[in-house]
Amino acid sequence: MWIRSLHLRDAPGLEPLSHETLQPGVNVIWGPNASGKSTMARALRSLFARGPGGPARVTAIVEEGRGRHELIRPHDGATLWPP
Repeated sequence: MWIRSLHLRDAPGLEPLSHETLQPGVNVIWGPNASGKSTMARALRSLFARGPGGPARVTAIVEEGRGRHELIRPHDGATLWPP
């Protein structure tokens, strides 16, 4: 599975964040303090975890063997997979 892009909305104290150019393998996200790095990591983890939603509404485009899918994780904790 490859996460092609990651988008956060409604994160407390942050403007919407987007990373459109994620590549297969390891990606490094860096920036100054309070720029959203930890929020992005928690949001990414919340996409694949059960339980309460993460710090923001998270949308990711994921590519795997059967195609490309959009994952949406709202604040209520339910990851919405396309039908």
